[in-house]
Amino acid sequence: MKGNLFLFVFFVLLSCQNDSTQRNVPLTANLLHGSWQLIETYISPGGKTDWKPVENGNIFTFDNEGGFARTNTFKNTPNSAGTYDLNNNVLKITYTRDSKEEKENFIVQISENTMTLSPAGPIFCSEPCLYRYKRIN
Repeated sequence: MKGNLFLFVFFVLLSCQNDSTQRNVPLTANLLHGSWQLIETYISPGGKTDWKPVENGNIFTFDNEGGFARTNTFKNTPNSAGTYDLNNNVLKITYTRDSKEEKENFIVQISENTMTLSPAGPIFCSEPCLYRYKRIN
């Protein structure tokens, strides 16, 4: 009887899933859809750094048809719009600036209502640089 009880408890414990496993949702374009505003940056000047708040940061808006718009709130920085592609956790955006096609790639992570972007080419950071966005709709 004790052996059967042990086996029963063992299999019940094996069948339980860890909560953290349930929270790991595969990154899909559906999670990306909507508008995201830059709220913090983590840019190392060559040493240790911390997250720094950003006031009135730029806004990315992603639609469900592969289009995006970036509203820049920084002085002398133009807005841009174009297309995006999300493959695994790499976000690729393509847009036109000064009659020339531009491409940017980012490693993207989304958790709850926060999106973190890290450049993944053709522009790279020699030190850590991350951009944290908050979903605004």
